Amino acid sequence: MRSLAQARQTATLIFLLFPLLKLLSLTQVPMDRKDIAMRKFGRRLAFLRRQKGFSQRELAAAAGLEYRQVVAIEAGKVNLLFTTILALAKGLEVTPDQLLESP
Repeated sequence: MRSLAQARQTATLIFLLFPLLKLLSLTQVPMDRKDIAMRKFGRRLAFLRRQKGFSQRELAAAAGLEYRQVVAIEAGKVNLLFTTILALAKGLEVTPDQLLESP
């Protein structure tokens, strides 16, 4: 069972990230811009992963994802769910906004 402190922390995180997610919302962007955004995210993820010294397999294990998912995300072929962004940020030991910002 989650504690009140954990629930507050999650609510605060969602509150702080909502404006970023709204700006990065890919559902209302034309396909070519969506592809560009996904590739940019993939490059940012690869940059942070290398900076932390992780292989793609190590990041996948740390984030609780499949290796194939990490490869596809870094290649810009996956439209991410919010929960996947959170898992990747946790695996890299960065905040989600660090993962979403431009290098």
